[in-house]
Amino acid sequence: MKQGISDNMKVVSYFVKEFFLKRNTGVGFFTSPSFVFKLDSQQDQTFEEFADRIDHITNNVDIEMEELTSDDDTIFHFKSVINISRDCGSNFLIYGSNTIFLKNGLISKVTIDHDLTEVELEYFLYLLGVNESDATLR
Repeated sequence: MKQGISDNMKVVSYFVKEFFLKRNTGVGFFTSPSFVFKLDSQQDQTFEEFADRIDHITNNVDIEMEELTSDDDTIFHFKSVINISRDCGSNFLIYGSNTIFLKNGLISKVTIDHDLTEVELEYFLYLLGVNESDATLR
């Protein structure tokens, strides 16, 4: 007998679809009070800081995601490609490895790792429209 999708997979799938693809920051109720977001070598952020970053991403960004997988139903992985349209007519592609940690039915941590140098990361944040003077980016 084939098993259906687990409740944990449903929670994470919904969060990924709504938050990352639709940029719906109203899904914070799926996160734990101690939620941590980690982007590359940047400082840890709370869900509110993470959501604020998503709110400020410019409209010229498309995100494509591969299938969400998990070996243990608590740690979930997916690969992503961020496609940023630039004024010069070309695109800037960023490839990411994403991990979502679930604890007691809530998302406790999201990590996103890109294969970027520090200079490329700064340019990436600039293209996203992230304010470089924001202390959470340092």
